[in-house]
Amino acid sequence: MKSPRIEVSWKTMSMRTLRALAALLGITGRSAMSKQQLTGSLRKQMRASKKAETAVAAAVKKIGVARAPASTSKPAAPPPPPPAAPVAPAGPYIDHGRPIPDAYGADILRLMPRDPEWLFVYWELTPQRLRQLRSRFIELHEKPWHIRLHDMATGDMHATAVFLEACNWYLHVTPRGTYRAELGFMDGNMFVAVLTSNTVKTPGNAISERVDERWLVLKRDLLHMLHLGHEAELFGPERPIASAERFKEVTREQIEILEKLAEEARTLGASGGAGSSARVAKLP
Repeated sequence: MKSPRIEVSWKTMSMRTLRALAALLGITGRSAMSKQQLTGSLRKQMRASKKAETAVAAAVKKIGVARAPASTSKPAAPPPPPPAAPVAPAGPYIDHGRPIPDAYGADILRLMPRDPEWLFVYWELTPQRLRQLRSRFIELHEKPWHIRLHDMATGDMHATAVFLEACNWYLHVTPRGTYRAELGFMDGNMFVAVLTSNTVKTPGNAISERVDERWLVLKRDLLHMLHLGHEAELFGPERPIASAERFKEVTREQIEILEKLAEEARTLGASGGAGSSARVAKLP
């Protein structure tokens, strides 16, 4: 006997649907049958009658029960995957190193010249050192902290009130000075120095006073610089008087040295008989 030309997915059907199909084919005793018995009876009726097969197919199509594909059909190909999104090229890797810590666990006070008139000072007090100070000075939290700056050249001393938790400060100083600082607090009339800094020197804020041959400006270079701008632009009222006057003095000294060297060179050239025994005079 021929096998049915369609295959029904019996496993997906409910008992109610199977009994409805059995009633359609006139199968008796269907209400007492199990799902397996109902499925077997339906298959038997479909094999025995082409009419029963057509009726079941029409009923299945009407009630919308899924049917398994025929064994001769090929499985449907899966849909193509969506196109991959373009990947941006990775940028260059920059190793920034470890983050800078807020503290290094060391009691330290350091001075750094920022420019001729300002010093930058930073400090760190470890919790261990603060506990030691609080055990000795009970009212330490009420005492004001100061940076005491020593002028090593003049012996002067200046105290600046600071906020301890700030951990850094700026101090106004004079150019070409030598300084050392102390961080501490006042205990009555006594200054308690907790940390002592390094010694630093501030640079000058004017033209250098060195006029020896290593730092000497040649006369032709000096004249070239003077021709770059008008004399009023170089020594006008908008320029600092002290710097302008000092520039004139240094320039005059350099010109005198150049003239002296030129005169010595002419003298040595005229006395050619001196030979290798002649020495060039050093700059005063």
